[in-house]
Amino acid sequence: MVRASVLHTEGHRFESCTAHAHVDEFELYDLKVSIEAINGTCTCDHAVGDAFELKGGKLHLPPGQSFCLYALQSAIPLLPAKQRPTHPHDWMSTDARVVCPDPMCGVVLLIERAARRMLKHSDVSAVPLEASAIPPGPATQSPSTDLAQAADRS
Repeated sequence: MVRASVLHTEGHRFESCTAHAHVDEFELYDLKVSIEAINGTCTCDHAVGDAFELKGGKLHLPPGQSFCLYALQSAIPLLPAKQRPTHPHDWMSTDARVVCPDPMCGVVLLIERAARRMLKHSDVSAVPLEASAIPPGPATQSPSTDLAQAADRS
């Protein structure tokens, strides 16, 4: 089944869902989280450019590199949302920096979207999809229907 819905707002095109080859697939961005600046004294031996990647639900660090738990905790709440496609005007699309909560540290992290990745629900969740959770195909629902339903919900 293939489903793609397109929302048009203020003359901009935005794809809210990507085309799916299989009904249990969804798309996420891989993320790179890097230290962009150190504006204080970092006691965790970080250097500008130190980074980790988030691919699907897994953090990947270069061999032998560690990452400060406290700086990491400032980024973690945003990562699942940054992985998902968002409207170009959404702040989640434009804002990309967080800071370590240690006021003396001053580490600034930059969260960047990288490659897009297709994942299968069945590979990342033990909860089976129910028929009601599967979105209708293009034959039963059009992008204008998506817009009408979104307007009804707001």
